[in-house]
Amino acid sequence: MLGGGRMKFELEIITEGKVKDAITECEGKHIQQIAYSSYHDAFTQICFNCKKIRTSLKEKELCLEQNK
Repeated sequence: MLGGGRMKFELEIITEGKVKDAITECEGKHIQQIAYSSYHDAFTQICFNCKKIRTSLKEKELCLEQNK
């Protein structure tokens, strides 16, 4: 889970197609932000209702803290 305040988000590393499906599913129903990285050729969706960050970035491209 990601989050520093009251909201916690689950991170999903999935295919671009599955990110696009989630964007379509949440569109018009949920508050969401979408980003596209032309450098990485990857989509990232932050859905505030689902409390999920879905991305097609590869795990090695993410700067994640190791387990503490």
